[in-house]
Amino acid sequence: MRRNAVVAKWLLGSFLVVMSIATPVFADGTRNFAGQYRITGAISSAGNMSVTMNLRFFNFSGADVSNATITLLSPLDPAANYLSMKVPLIAVGKDFNRQSMKVTVPAIEYKRWLQSGSPFFVISYTNAAGKTERSVVELVRLP
Repeated sequence: MRRNAVVAKWLLGSFLVVMSIATPVFADGTRNFAGQYRITGAISSAGNMSVTMNLRFFNFSGADVSNATITLLSPLDPAANYLSMKVPLIAVGKDFNRQSMKVTVPAIEYKRWLQSGSPFFVISYTNAAGKTERSVVELVRLP
């Protein structure tokens, strides 16, 4: 019984965190960035997972994006920032390939990726009007 209450609180907390992050990002109701990922290796160590993955991001925003930062966050812990990478240019209708990347995440985060979720990447950039934009990258896992 106690375990069910803990799981329910965890799920509710996770949902609220994701919604608080994603709601302002999707205010215009469009998907500006999408991508694919493939996990190519994972090693467990002291409650963490060292994960190797291939990434591919696509720009559907309608404008070239330059000097962007792509960040791997956790919907389970809003303070967790697992990885940040600078991207010089992602042209509209084009992709950005990151062939092999290593990142260390908590085992529970990795387990979420395998069961029902995907890595939570956010892209930040300055648009043509000088305004900072943040958008969630919707990912699909490749076999």
